[in-house]
Amino acid sequence: MSKVKHPSNPTLFLCLGTSGAGLSTAINKAVKLGIVDKPPAQFTTRKLRPNEKSGDQYVPTTVDLLRKVSQHISIQGKLYGNVYGFFKPTIDKIKKTLSKRNLIVDTVNSPSEWKIMLGNNINIVSIFFAPEHPKFSTKRIILRAKNTGAKLSKNELTSRILGSLKIIKNIWSYDYWVDTTNLNTILPKLTSIVYYHSFNENKKPILKPISGSKSEIHKLISAYSTNN
Repeated sequence: MSKVKHPSNPTLFLCLGTSGAGLSTAINKAVKLGIVDKPPAQFTTRKLRPNEKSGDQYVPTTVDLLRKVSQHISIQGKLYGNVYGFFKPTIDKIKKTLSKRNLIVDTVNSPSEWKIMLGNNINIVSIFFAPEHPKFSTKRIILRAKNTGAKLSKNELTSRILGSLKIIKNIWSYDYWVDTTNLNTILPKLTSIVYYHSFNENKKPILKPISGSKSEIHKLISAYSTNN
């Protein structure tokens, strides 16, 4: 693993992606480069896949248990029929990390929710990951299930496709869209965003902010809506 690089402007990079977008792989690669810290484990009611270890990226739980410990939850949301979120001690660790280093988090909660929770003293940059057409994600979802030995029913696949259509409409609340159609271009795009916002590099990111990419975003949303 590369030596951790200390940013001049520690930043929280909030990420959301359509299912099968390649987000988890991109995050792991960015962590290995040392430009961001590994995301803290979050709780989820989703059943872990055969290749996932409890406590690494996710801590499995149940809806009933979450109700019993609701006072200890800082933030949570629902995606593809499952609940995801962070307990208060984890949020405290996030704040401590951001006093010195960058942190990247895969979260179902919106950037505005995080800003309200964390306050204005923490720098936040939000990134949405999705290929230009849902057919690419669908192929990856099927391939991932095959490679990991996870069971994938037609109902679950349909749920993920419909879920992607739902969350793609929230893209306007993010700062950047990383087109993940070509997997080889994801990491360069992500790293260019990280370096620009946290290491005070003058070179702008490879891609334009969503606010300046209206025609591309409308085309992306249309592709997902038409596919449905």
